[in-house]
Amino acid sequence: MKPASNTFDISLPRSRVRNFSDPIFHGKGHLIGSESLIGTILIESGKLSLEDVERILSLQNEKGKQFGDIAIELGLLTENDVCFALSRQFNDLRFAEDGIEINSQLVVINKPHSVLVEKLRGLRNTLMSCWFNTKTRRNAIAIISPGIGEGRSFIASNLAIVFSRFGERTLLIDANMRTPSQHILFGLKNNLGLSGILAGRTDINASIYESVFPDLYILPSGVIPPNPQELVGRFQFSGLLHSLSDQFDIIIVDTPAANFFTEAQIISAEASHSLLIARNNHTPSYDVQKLAHSLKQTGGNIVGSILNDF
Repeated sequence: MKPASNTFDISLPRSRVRNFSDPIFHGKGHLIGSESLIGTILIESGKLSLEDVERILSLQNEKGKQFGDIAIELGLLTENDVCFALSRQFNDLRFAEDGIEINSQLVVINKPHSVLVEKLRGLRNTLMSCWFNTKTRRNAIAIISPGIGEGRSFIASNLAIVFSRFGERTLLIDANMRTPSQHILFGLKNNLGLSGILAGRTDINASIYESVFPDLYILPSGVIPPNPQELVGRFQFSGLLHSLSDQFDIIIVDTPAANFFTEAQIISAEASHSLLIARNNHTPSYDVQKLAHSLKQTGGNIVGSILNDF
């Protein structure tokens, strides 16, 4: 990974390569084969349904044409849609060809057909249709939970990936300056990041990393500071989120455990929305209720909750 360029107004060109074989469909809802990614990509990005893919593949067998050409003929896709999918396909195949190791916690990449990932896509679609507003730029969501080991970082990282794979330019901020983990999940250095920006020691443009996944950018926590609560309580944090909201379609903010560190509620109040996480057979229901009440008192806008069972 490399730092993003010296401006947030980044334009990532789509690949125009169109020499990949089309997907092979095997059974209901399961794409197989090393060159089977295009159908999966179009389904998970919401551009095609499973029934659309089956219809295209049936006509492909009859006519002997390319998958994308038939989809365009049927009016199901545009040329840009096909190029979008091929660009994503090329990137995913490159991981395997180049031996790029993906952290096992990034299940959207490692287990794209799992029930969990389907639920994450459903959550993304709900957030897009019901809560995020691109006109007012209310597009930041804090991932928050009461305690430790409840899956905030897991949900934040994978949710960021499913948004980016939808074609949304997505920024993942690791605001957990107590026990940060996003730099580990994405294989980043953590010497530059949020803490340095808020302390006025680091340039913001040098701290945002462009990930190996198209349209996904990462702002690590940076060096663990002695005063995380004071840093996020400064007006700079609010101003930072406001500025970044103009540059990115979606912002996902990872947070520390709210029962132990009060800055989690400050972060929640500054973000447009909050998603409350609890872990099955781990998080006491009282803690969830207490946190939900506290967030409402401090101005947090809870848009939903997840019972995590990973």
